[in-house]
Amino acid sequence: MVRYALNTHAHDSYTHTHVARAVIILEEAAYCDPGLIAEVVVPLLSMQQSVLLCISTILDSGNHYTKMMELQDDLGKKVFETISITLVSTAKPR
Repeated sequence: MVRYALNTHAHDSYTHTHVARAVIILEEAAYCDPGLIAEVVVPLLSMQQSVLLCISTILDSGNHYTKMMELQDDLGKKVFETISITLVSTAKPR
């Protein structure tokens, strides 16, 4: 689900132009409709200054979110900066 899609325009005092910006936050991104990603998120990411924040619980690697995390450009550099946080319970089973 897209939690917030904020589209703003700011004035760049250096070039004296207006710059379009987008901040997109996807909650449970691994389970978003792939059509939403292709038709809404990708066009917003093509804006001059855009930010995509995806938060998700990943149960398997066969989803578009995991593929986005591993996506590389032609030079082999990752397209997205990713931070993976894994919680492991230290509780012993009874």
